[in-house]
Amino acid sequence: MVLTDVERKARREEGRRRELEEMSIAKRVQRKLTNGRPPASELKTPTAAVIAAKTLFRELETRISDEACGTALKPRMFAVSVGYVSPDLSVLGFTPVLMGYAPAISPGEEASIERTLAGNIPIGLLFGILDDDEQFLMGVRPFMATKQTDAWLSELILPVRSEFDIEALQRSK
Repeated sequence: MVLTDVERKARREEGRRRELEEMSIAKRVQRKLTNGRPPASELKTPTAAVIAAKTLFRELETRISDEACGTALKPRMFAVSVGYVSPDLSVLGFTPVLMGYAPAISPGEEASIERTLAGNIPIGLLFGILDDDEQFLMGVRPFMATKQTDAWLSELILPVRSEFDIEALQRSK
C-alpha cells in the first residue's frame, strides 16, 4: 500500500501525538527543555551563571506544574547544577545542587554556588527531573555551543546524576 504525502504526514503526526500522551510528565518536560534551537553562545560570569541556574530552576517548576495541571500526580523533584572548568582546562566540576520543589532559592545556596564558580569558567547548566521510576532524567543547557563544551557536559552527567540521587535520598529522610 503506497501512501500519499498527506497520509504519511497524518500518520507521522498521529504517532507523535500518541508518543507524547504516553510519556511521563518528567520526560515531557525534559524533552521540551533539551529539544529545539541551540542556545545563544556566550561566556557567563559566576553571577550570570547563578542567575541562569535560578531561571532554569523556576522554569522547571513552572513547566512541571503546567504538565501536572489537572492530574492527580504528585509534584516531581528536580535539580539544577552549574558545570564549570578551571581556567587552565585541567579540572572539570559542578556546583552544589539546587534541588526541590521550592518556591525560592535561599541566599546561602546562591553564595555557595558563586564561591564554587569564583576563578572558574561556567560552561553550562545540568538539570535532572525525577521520573516515575525514581530515575533522574538528565538534560544540559550549554553556555557555549561548541563540541568541547558538549563533551565536558556529557562527562559531567553521570557524577551530577549521582549527586542528585544522594541529595534526593538525604531530603527524603
